[in-house]
Amino acid sequence: MFGLELIYLTWFKKKDTDRKKKEGYRIDTSGVMNRNKKNKKFLYESLAEEIQLKISQQVFQPGEKLPSVREMHKVMNNSITTISKAYELLESKGLIFVKDRSGYYVGPQNNYKMERSKKGKSYLTPKLIRRSGIVEDVLKSLGDESKIQLGVAYISPELLPSNQYLKILKNLTKKEIKKAIIFDRPEGLLKLRQQISLKYMGLIKGISPDDIIITNGCTEALVICLMAFLQKGDTVAIEVPSFYGIFTILENMGVFVLEIPASPEQGVDFDALKTAVKSKKIKCCILNSNFQNPLGSLTSDSNKKKVVKLLNDNKVPLIEDDIYSELYYEKQRPCPLKSFDKKDLVLTCSSFSKTLAPGLRVGWVIPGQKFRENILKIKSGISISTSTLDQYILTKFIETGLYDKHLRRFRNILRKQLHLVVQAIEKYFPEEIRMIIPKGGFLLWIGLPKGVNSVELYKKLLKENIVILPGPVCTSSEGFEEYIRLSCGSPFDDLMENAIKKIGHHIRLSMANK
Repeated sequence: MFGLELIYLTWFKKKDTDRKKKEGYRIDTSGVMNRNKKNKKFLYESLAEEIQLKISQQVFQPGEKLPSVREMHKVMNNSITTISKAYELLESKGLIFVKDRSGYYVGPQNNYKMERSKKGKSYLTPKLIRRSGIVEDVLKSLGDESKIQLGVAYISPELLPSNQYLKILKNLTKKEIKKAIIFDRPEGLLKLRQQISLKYMGLIKGISPDDIIITNGCTEALVICLMAFLQKGDTVAIEVPSFYGIFTILENMGVFVLEIPASPEQGVDFDALKTAVKSKKIKCCILNSNFQNPLGSLTSDSNKKKVVKLLNDNKVPLIEDDIYSELYYEKQRPCPLKSFDKKDLVLTCSSFSKTLAPGLRVGWVIPGQKFRENILKIKSGISISTSTLDQYILTKFIETGLYDKHLRRFRNILRKQLHLVVQAIEKYFPEEIRMIIPKGGFLLWIGLPKGVNSVELYKKLLKENIVILPGPVCTSSEGFEEYIRLSCGSPFDDLMENAIKKIGHHIRLSMANK
C-alpha cells in the first residue's frame, strides 16, 4: 500500500507549480478553485480526471486506499478545498467511496461479464404459473428475523430517519390529528400528491396532483393496474428474471405469463419483446427499467424510447414498476418509461417503501387520463383509501425538505455498502463468478460458476442461518439455477462479511464436488 501511495504522490509532485503556470491555473487566497483559462475546467475537475486516469490504469486497484486530503496537500500546490472537491467529484461518479474514520478508497470497477441467459424450449410461449414448493420455502425464510438476511430487498431501520418521524408526530396539531384519524378521499391527500408531482417535474411532462392516486404501497398499485387490464385466461408479458412477488399475484389471477428475457447490461430484450408483441395477443406488459429487481439493470433512454414506442404503436398498456428510481448513484434521476409515452398507455407505479418508510405502506400510481377513472374505481373498491395518518407524516417530511436531505445521505450510504459487499465478494468468492455492478439501488445479481446450483446452495446456507435468494424464484417457469440475488440494504459489518465468506466457502465446495 505504501508503495502505491509513493508512486501516486511522486507522480503528482512532478506536475505542480510549473504545470499550473503553463496551463493557466490559479488558486486565490480563499482556496476557491478557478477555471483553467485554456480548457475552461475547474482545477478540481482536472485533478479528478488525473486521479481517474490512474485508477483506469490500475495504478490504484479496487479496494486500495487513496492518500488522505492532507497528504495530497503536503506534496501538491493545491488547496485542501481543491483536493476535497476532486475526491467528492470522483465519489459522485462511484469511482471512490469513503470508509468511516478511515478515508477514501477506490471503488469496485465493472470488469465483470454477464452473458444472457439461454433461451429454453418454451421461449416466448405463454403459460400458466405453477410454482414449485421451493418458492414457498424461500419466501418463508425471507421473513425469518433469526437469520442473516442477504436475500430480501430490505432496508435496515438503522438507515431510516426514525427520529425525524418522532419529531413530526409530536408536532402534529390537534386539528391535523382529527383529520388524520378519519378516511380521506380515495385518491389521497392533496398535499402529498402535490409533493409527489413536484418530484416528477422535468421527467413527466405536464404532471399535476390530479394525475396521481395514492395507494397502499407499490404492490397495491401494481395489483390495481393489473386488475384494470387482465381477466382469467388473458396473457401478460413480463421481463425475467423479475420481482418474485409479481408471480404470486399473477398466479392468483389465473392469467398466462409470457416471459421476455432481460440482461443486467441492457434490461429487457427489445427484439424478443417485439416478436412477442407482433405474434401474441398480449393484454398488457410489466417492466421495471430503473435498477431492475433483481438484475439492477438501468435501461438507456434510447432503449426506453424504443420499448414505449413499440407498445404504443401496438396499443399495449405498459405497467411500470419504478420503485427504485430515486436510488440513483450518478448525477440525475433516470427517466421513467412514462417520460416517452405518446399515447397515454403507460401507468407508472412507485412508493416510499425503498427510500423512506417501508412500514408506512404509502405508494402511488400515475395512470394517465385514459385509465384514471377506472383505476380510481378499482382502488376505492379494494381499500377505500390509504392511511391518512401515514400520508400526513410523509407530507410533513417532504414539505420541510427533510426528504431530499435524507435521500442525498441515503444514496451515498447504499453505494458505500454495495461497494463493501462487492469487495467482500471479490475476496471470498471464486474468480469464476459473474456480475454487473449496478448504478443504483442495493441489489446484486450474481452468476455462479458453471455447475453450482443456487437452490442447493440456498439449502446449505439456510442450515447456517444465512438466507440468499436463488435465481429460480425470479421466474414463473424454469431457469436461473446458476444465479443468486444478494441485498446490500443493511450496514456492512463483521456479521455480514462472515456470511459472505461462508457463501464463498460453500460455492467452492460445490465446485470441488462437481
